[in-house]
Amino acid sequence: MGHKFWNKISKISLTGQISFPFGNNPGGFVRDGSNTYLPVKPKVKYKNYRLLVDLIFENLVPERITLGSLRGLQSTINGCSDKSWVKYLKESSNWGKKIDFQTRFTMYSEVTKYLKSKFDYEKVALCKETIKMWSSLKMNYRQIRCNCIS
Repeated sequence: MGHKFWNKISKISLTGQISFPFGNNPGGFVRDGSNTYLPVKPKVKYKNYRLLVDLIFENLVPERITLGSLRGLQSTINGCSDKSWVKYLKESSNWGKKIDFQTRFTMYSEVTKYLKSKFDYEKVALCKETIKMWSSLKMNYRQIRCNCIS
């Protein structure tokens, strides 16, 4: 992960921007929508994902977490000047191009296993994923609410 990633994490840590209370209720819901995960080099071994999870749980416990991976609509790809991120998009879907299935599976699996083992946390949903992915991760898409649904 690059410099911009860690600047963002520093800002979240300093300002508490990761929490999203609804209305003026101080006991409002806290949700994390981490849906811009990128594949990482194997030597990193998902260390940065674990650091992000640790940072979140160091500051709060989300009501639920929704994981998703990088996607790109063709109009977005056509309209952007920096296309360096497009190299990660190997598959097409109704939601645009996306990272290949095996890489997404590994990313989600690593994060969900870490959440369970370190924090005993299982309130995880997947953003715009196929039933095949939910099944492969042994998750039931009918029982887990997404951040898109209040």
